[in-house]
Amino acid sequence: MVLSSNFYFKLLMHNKLIILLIGRLFFFSVIVNAQVLEDNPCLLRWIDYFVGFSYRDYTTYKVPVDITKNGCKAGKLVTFPQKIEAVACKIGNWKDPKELLKSKDFLVMYKHPNYYWEESMAYLANPNYPEENKKIAIYAMELLRLDQYLAYLDRAYQLYTTGKLSASLLSTVICFDFLHYHGMVLSQNHRFDGKKIIACLEKIIANPTLPNEIALKIKKIVSGELLALWEKEPDQNEYYLYNYPFKFSKIISDAYQEFLDYLDYKIGCKIDSSYSLSDFLVVLDHPSYYAAIGPEGNEDSANFFIITTKFSEAKRRLAIFAMHQLDGLGYVDLLGEVHRRYRMSISAPMIEDLFCCLYPTGDRGLKYPFFILDYKDPRVQHALNELIKIPTLPCGLKEMARKVKNGTLATKEEMAYMEGYRQFRKTHFTLYETIPPRGG
Repeated sequence: MVLSSNFYFKLLMHNKLIILLIGRLFFFSVIVNAQVLEDNPCLLRWIDYFVGFSYRDYTTYKVPVDITKNGCKAGKLVTFPQKIEAVACKIGNWKDPKELLKSKDFLVMYKHPNYYWEESMAYLANPNYPEENKKIAIYAMELLRLDQYLAYLDRAYQLYTTGKLSASLLSTVICFDFLHYHGMVLSQNHRFDGKKIIACLEKIIANPTLPNEIALKIKKIVSGELLALWEKEPDQNEYYLYNYPFKFSKIISDAYQEFLDYLDYKIGCKIDSSYSLSDFLVVLDHPSYYAAIGPEGNEDSANFFIITTKFSEAKRRLAIFAMHQLDGLGYVDLLGEVHRRYRMSISAPMIEDLFCCLYPTGDRGLKYPFFILDYKDPRVQHALNELIKIPTLPCGLKEMARKVKNGTLATKEEMAYMEGYRQFRKTHFTLYETIPPRGG
């Protein structure tokens, strides 16, 4: 008798031990044919990211060496300078910065700059990297939140005044003509943000050694002249044409289908020739950009998706897993939504998923969501207290919530490892497109 994929999936969704055991069996049954694995990254991906093999031990992880020469496979963790090298390898010689949008690694940085901006600042300060590559790092920051961008600009100005950054790069940081969504220009007329921008730019323009071209650019920003020019150009809404990533609901639905394809051994499932990784991995790496407000607004967010019954419970539990690297503050909003919807649209197994990852992610403490590291935060404590107060919540789930409150859900060793992993991922990022070796 042949059992359907839906049977296996239901079995997996409701028994974590079976997930682990079947995952290991799948792994060892296919590992005998290494060529099959190499030729079918979809199969590799779901073994890797859903059955516990993706979270390598960061304490022994070795970063790829010289990826421009040796190449690097998608899915590896690389440093920020290597991310920039990967974009440069993908694009080659470029003149128009819009060419950078051909690189998925650039697109991911561009759409999620909050995860990269501190490393981008460090990159600008390093004299060993070429100016052309530093421009890539700057262009990727266009959507950075204004307060962070002002800090970014302030750091760039400090580097300029100490001779560690060229005038050309300072000018680029101040403002650049890319997709016309630069906060330094668009926020200039905002009542409060405008004052912050003007104060920052006035400090720079007061420097008597500042080149005339930069002073002129600053005057155009402050006067609103540059904004008026952008509004007249036909491509003023060009940013909206680059609406990557796709809707959150589509990403989850595609990931769910790929998982079913994996269970059915449908080897040739939806893989492009670049061996680009699933967009689901992008969500895993950048959960804060999808939690409360998704790519297309509040109703395309993870929080909305999880509480909405028009989506299957299996998909909604997958969405909960996608949020497991959220910090405490982001997770508080999710816990609040779940508290309000318990019994109406949220089941007890879904609440359990909030405390223990549905899919085991390694055996070094990564089977728990990362918000448990922030258990001392008063907002996390309050959210957990509200869950515990639900009269009909099973006692086992209340006990899990209490353990999170007390910092005892995971062992001290597991918590320490999770914190180390969190810090490690601030400087090591997923490569989303394979870089072929060049040799030589």
